[in-house]
Amino acid sequence: MNHDRRIAGNYAKAIARLAIEGDCFSSLLQQCETLCALLKTIPSLILFFENRIVAREKKHALLKLMLNESNLILWYFMEALLSRHHLRLFPAITRELEALGHQHRGETLVSVTTSVPLDDSALQSLTTFMKTHTSHSVVIQPIIDPRLIGGIRVQWGSMVMDHSIHHRLNTLRKTFSREKH
Repeated sequence: MNHDRRIAGNYAKAIARLAIEGDCFSSLLQQCETLCALLKTIPSLILFFENRIVAREKKHALLKLMLNESNLILWYFMEALLSRHHLRLFPAITRELEALGHQHRGETLVSVTTSVPLDDSALQSLTTFMKTHTSHSVVIQPIIDPRLIGGIRVQWGSMVMDHSIHHRLNTLRKTFSREKH
């Protein structure tokens, strides 16, 4: 999984560099998000594109319908992903591209994972708290994960604060399993 994430990060950096040079980063990101939502809505599309039996011409015809070649950077990028059978990485590439966009705009992306949605006042308090700990404006990305059971997990850059019940239970489990041996 880390290998795929590293590859996705490399792809995102490459396409971001091209889009910034071409002064079309915002439109590229929007198109990637739209395409990512489409692939999420219709998961069989990734299976179609990743299938080595399906003729390349059919894949390109469908890709042409989906993209209309409106953004040549995205068109050639998708061509490269298809030829390398890496289209399955597109959602991860889009997430990495979003993070690079925040970085490019001087923003700190903060992922906040909870087991239930936070209300607006909690999000505002968290934003204010994080602004005091970073030197940039803060963009909160709320993530809901019921496996946390309760508590909160906050991540920005390589920093992680995990105050979830899931994390505490795992820590206890590891402590007790070490004491047994």
